[in-house]
Amino acid sequence: MKRISISRICPGAGLIFALTLTGCAPKVDVPWETFAQPTEPYKPRANSGNAWDEYLLAANLATKATEKWANQADLRSSEEAEYLRRVENALNVASRASTLPCHDEFVPHDPFLPNPAHTGLTAIGRGLGLKIKAASKNQSANSAADSIIAAHRIADHLTQGDAQDALVGYWIASNARTQSADLLQKMDARTLQSIGKAILASLAEAPDASQTIDNEYKNMLLGVQFVQDAYKSKDYELLNKAFYKQAAPAIDYLKGMRDSDRPKYFKGFANEAKTYTDYARTASTIPASERKSVDLSLTGERPWKRFSQHLFTPIITYLEARDRHIARSRLFALTCIAYAEGKSTGKAPAEFIGLEEATIDPYSGKPFPYQRAEREFKIYSVGADGRDDGGETKGRGLEPDLTIEPPTDN
Repeated sequence: MKRISISRICPGAGLIFALTLTGCAPKVDVPWETFAQPTEPYKPRANSGNAWDEYLLAANLATKATEKWANQADLRSSEEAEYLRRVENALNVASRASTLPCHDEFVPHDPFLPNPAHTGLTAIGRGLGLKIKAASKNQSANSAADSIIAAHRIADHLTQGDAQDALVGYWIASNARTQSADLLQKMDARTLQSIGKAILASLAEAPDASQTIDNEYKNMLLGVQFVQDAYKSKDYELLNKAFYKQAAPAIDYLKGMRDSDRPKYFKGFANEAKTYTDYARTASTIPASERKSVDLSLTGERPWKRFSQHLFTPIITYLEARDRHIARSRLFALTCIAYAEGKSTGKAPAEFIGLEEATIDPYSGKPFPYQRAEREFKIYSVGADGRDDGGETKGRGLEPDLTIEPPTDN
């Protein structure tokens, strides 16, 4: 019997049949892109000769030693001596480590979990501050020098980590300067020179901001991966717990998002992390007052905006804190050097010869405003607004012009 093709019975039937077969074919899923791989926490090695390892080991010691005050924001005066005694071993390890070479051993960190090392590093910073405070009480101002220098070296070394590592380090240095603010005039010229030069050397040896920024970018991508994994498993409750109510619109968008829109969504989300990173790299190379000319270019529909505000903006906070750290560290070092010359010659220096780079204000890109009359002098930064207000400042010395940290009230 002669076979009759479907197309001969009905010329359009072949196409209909083909379409029917296509419709019955199994749906092909678009692969899920991998933005970051989970990583094991870094394990520090004893006696490695690397300051990074020693800081983490010291942080472990400090955390255990100060567990009694784990949930206590401030210490009572009556507790300070005991706290310092308990943390002394960790301080010795961290201070010795600050004299070693430091090599980055960074591992991306889950943005929703606290970094255990930061608890111990904060305790070390508090302990160094207490040592400086004790020097003041004991009328032995010069003995505070080692703690002041160690605090700054630790701070600059920690910028080899991510933004939060850097912020913890900057706080350690700032706390040391705060505790020593009323000690400087009591120190001898040689000690002041030593402090000033050591702080400037530490700043000069600190890694470029791009290292911190690149590490923070790895954390950002880990955050993007976290959101994608939660979406993949439809675990919206996990997202609610991680981002709280602030991200409700972004979570609602994910709930209603079509599967076909998923690749474009997460690619755009990850690209925004790159946009923040590129901005931070460029911004870190110019004075703060000129950054308005650098555009983040966050335009168009951004349904992930509430997520990115949580995951990506810490890099902006880091840039602001870095400006403040550089400005105040330089001002503090130059203040030490000016006091030293005043004690040696009877006059503050007319200019800081050979220290021209150290006199540059990161906010303006120009030399710090500086005036002197015999031993008296005034040096300050124009601060975040970029305007010279003659050194006028208030509160904690942050605005309108920026100065070194004033002494504590206690």
